[in-house]
Amino acid sequence: MQCRKTGTQLLFFNDPEYPARLRPLYDSPVALYAKGNTDFNWPRTVGIVGTRKISEYGKAITENIIRDLVPYQPLVVSGLAYGVDITAHRHCLRNSLATLGVMASGLDVIYPAVHQRTASEMQENGGIVTENALGTKPDFMRFPARNRIIAGLSDVTIVVESGQTGGSLITVEFAQNYHREVFAVPGAINDPQSEGCNFLIRDHKAAIFTSVADMAAALGWEEGIPDVVPVAQPDYAVTTFEGFTQDEGQVLALLKQRGGNAGR
Repeated sequence: MQCRKTGTQLLFFNDPEYPARLRPLYDSPVALYAKGNTDFNWPRTVGIVGTRKISEYGKAITENIIRDLVPYQPLVVSGLAYGVDITAHRHCLRNSLATLGVMASGLDVIYPAVHQRTASEMQENGGIVTENALGTKPDFMRFPARNRIIAGLSDVTIVVESGQTGGSLITVEFAQNYHREVFAVPGAINDPQSEGCNFLIRDHKAAIFTSVADMAAALGWEEGIPDVVPVAQPDYAVTTFEGFTQDEGQVLALLKQRGGNAGR
């Protein structure tokens, strides 16, 4: 009832619209709450993450990445946070590129609140999504959980700027666990804003990002939008939960998921 009143879409993991990229993952969300106008099974997806304390270099690089992604028409995924995230979302809006914000709160609790307008504009060509019920506050431990969804939704993750610690490096760990591609933008060796990126490249945890064209070549992308999403489907049957309340449906979805994963 509350979802209908707020225009929120509730997707269980076995609904046809549920992101196919998340379904096979060992820690996929049981359900997602979404608002907007996006196809979660977009043929190409790119995660763009980085520090909240973005530099002018980071802003310029993020702007260039978004501009150069336009010919490949991916869905750009980020976390609606300060810094790299919001810069990526806003430049997607300016370039008419679909963008999705993954939140660590309920959809009715935009965090940070100053990004409310951007979150609303994103729903015209993209949207916002979370695994958290309406009214959920952005508690500290919800951010790493949010980062796993960014990594899971993204075919490739680009780290623009990062210090030695931070949420972007957590996103990279998840991306590696999911066998997804990771690129990092190099920076000056004495710049603390780029230490994380430089270390990822040094430790072979990320490929060096030199340009969108080079990344696209490495991924085998051609300009335009491919017809299909190359994502494995789960091996359990799809079940609908029509006739059940929202809470009952969530319990049934959880039981179905655990049963579907049994013996793996």
